[in-house]
Amino acid sequence: MAAFALVALSLAALGLASGYALFLRRTCWEANPPAPRRPGEPLPHLDVIVPTHDEAALVEGKIEDLRRIAYPGRLRIWIVDGDSGDRTRERARDAIGDDTRFRLVALDVADKTAQLNAVLAMTPSPWILISDADARFDPDVPAALVATGEADPGVAVVGVAANPAGAHPLERLHWRLCNRLRAAEARRGSASHVLGPCYAFRRSLLERLPADVANDDCHVSFAAVTAGARVAWLDRRVVELRAPQGLGELLAHKRRKAAGYLREVIRFLPQARRMSSPARGIFLWRSALLLATPLLGAAFLANATTLAVQQPAAAAAAALGGWLLVAGVGKGLGWRPGTPARLVALGGVLAWALGAALLSLPFRPPTARYPKTSLAPDALSPSASDR
Repeated sequence: MAAFALVALSLAALGLASGYALFLRRTCWEANPPAPRRPGEPLPHLDVIVPTHDEAALVEGKIEDLRRIAYPGRLRIWIVDGDSGDRTRERARDAIGDDTRFRLVALDVADKTAQLNAVLAMTPSPWILISDADARFDPDVPAALVATGEADPGVAVVGVAANPAGAHPLERLHWRLCNRLRAAEARRGSASHVLGPCYAFRRSLLERLPADVANDDCHVSFAAVTAGARVAWLDRRVVELRAPQGLGELLAHKRRKAAGYLREVIRFLPQARRMSSPARGIFLWRSALLLATPLLGAAFLANATTLAVQQPAAAAAAALGGWLLVAGVGKGLGWRPGTPARLVALGGVLAWALGAALLSLPFRPPTARYPKTSLAPDALSPSASDR
């Protein structure tokens, strides 16, 4: 019975993943071609918001990165410090100098959502770009984000790919897969959501974020599709200089991110009927995957344990057969050696993180103030943003 249950659970998990892949491949979005933009034509006003908390080691590099932005239009950059206990404010003030594009705002609360809302209340600019202190991107990325949104009135949020520097191998694999998945979703019509280190959205989308938002990137994306708009995805990248490096840090990071993501899924799920196609289908598929993965994982683990205790020989044979199947598929797809094992390990990490987040959500709600992950070993070197 346990062996049968393991097979059934494995097929269910494969069916969910395969069903979503087929859904994405079925058709591509056919948008009206955007009106050509003349070279040198100015873009709408853009406000860049960078919330900081105890980022003395990174804030000067971030400001230099922002100073290089090439934006054909009015640009204003807000460094919003939230109750830093180190020299973040002083270093930011010195780095800004007399550059009139920058504003330094000092708050007495270390909460990313509150920091974002403080600036949203002060600016009427039509486009807002959010970026983290540890994020580095090419100078033309802000202009590309806004130009993409301006070219299509149906787009309210625009994101780019993530590249975590010095991260744990499973974290790097996770983001390679996520970047490809979001690109496929965008081709289908709307990416599921953007990434916090760098994204832009129309100011008209929302006046402020709810105070209990922990994952602003998810909330903004879900608010867009609920309003009937879409989330665009550019084939550009942002380098994150902070990323989990050890397994313990990876598990804690994934649990925290999963909890914030699940909160937003639960918040917007009752409003799914208001979403337009294809964004509604993408949202519902991703929600089903998020909610079903920990349940399938827990049931699989329970039955695997039962089989290992009752029939160890059968359990060993099943494990070997499953591994040969995964390795065989991986070889056929041209995966590097070790990729199948990492995929299995990553699946376990994500199932655990989602399960832990589901169980802890009622008792330990996520907040926008959380421990930082580790800096990459050479994060402060001049070449760190080139990786």
